Amino acid sequence: MMSAIVNTSGNFKLKEWLQKTPKSLQKEFYRYYLFLSYMYIFAFMGHLIFLFPIYTMLDNRTPFRSGIACAISDALCFIMIRNGLVNASILLFICTIGAHTILGIVIFGVTSSLPMFFLTLLGLVFFTPWKITSKISFAALLTAAAIGLTCYGLYHPPITELTPEQLVFWNSGNILANSLALGYGLYYFTYIVDVSEQKLRYQAEHDLLTGVLNRNAIVKVLVSSIARSQNNHVAAIMGDIDHFKRINDTYGHLAGDDVLKGVTRMLGESLREGDALGRFGGEEFIMVLPGCQMNAAIRVAERIRSMLNDTPIQTCEGYIGVTMSFGVAVMQQGRDNDGEALIKRADQALYRAKNGGRNRVETG
Repeated sequence: MMSAIVNTSGNFKLKEWLQKTPKSLQKEFYRYYLFLSYMYIFAFMGHLIFLFPIYTMLDNRTPFRSGIACAISDALCFIMIRNGLVNASILLFICTIGAHTILGIVIFGVTSSLPMFFLTLLGLVFFTPWKITSKISFAALLTAAAIGLTCYGLYHPPITELTPEQLVFWNSGNILANSLALGYGLYYFTYIVDVSEQKLRYQAEHDLLTGVLNRNAIVKVLVSSIARSQNNHVAAIMGDIDHFKRINDTYGHLAGDDVLKGVTRMLGESLREGDALGRFGGEEFIMVLPGCQMNAAIRVAERIRSMLNDTPIQTCEGYIGVTMSFGVAVMQQGRDNDGEALIKRADQALYRAKNGGRNRVETG
């Protein structure tokens, strides 16, 4: 296990190790797995840190033993979740912290800010992957326990009276622990929402197989480039893999997918930083080159054509020779600013390249 978290220089890769999921973990539990893995570590460290002041400041040893039990439970929860037992670890954690809190309130009373832990547990319950009925049931139990213990504390003195100095210490510690826990939960929830939005945005704008822009996104880039060109040229290069259907029929669709990925990689490596690449559909690609005149665009297309012609693409079925036909069109702002017309001219040039024998470059 140690080799999984230590690199060749001896530095610990804790983050990578924590994010490595067990094979039994279901995909929909991944975000809970990450959140809880860190939370159990924080809880374990927190309980260990509080053991020393509990032992030295209090004559009553029951809270000390309860703290040890919580630390053991935290470690057990971490082991359980590392083995894919997400729901079981959450249940054990909530029950352990709940029992620890109840015991603390009975011993110290409600003035030590211990009821705050019920609020933290309440937030955890609604973050779990449980069904809504289970969440409501547990939330009701925690709320009832908090109300009941508060009422109990009003009519029953604590078993162990805390001095004013001890009360300040425990209030500060409990408030800090709960604030950190709730803050981490809010941060992680915001992080999950942000990641989800980025993922949805990426999926809406990118082709999932090749990773480049999809048709709608690349057309938007072209229109935006024309609008920003300010009398400069904008080139569009349409490219189509020759005899792609034959590749699929001969080698299979998995090999065809590898060809698409390999072609995408070569196209991307041949463009400048400010250029854009998109999959227009099927085996057809479009490249948008802002500030590129016709002669330069032709050279780019010819360079890519020659490179593909000379470089077989590695696939699951071995190396496959691939050629590609290109149509090039250039637009100058101030004279013409219709993106659809530019695409149409590039597509017509590509059509002529196909009819002219393939593996060639035509202009439109």
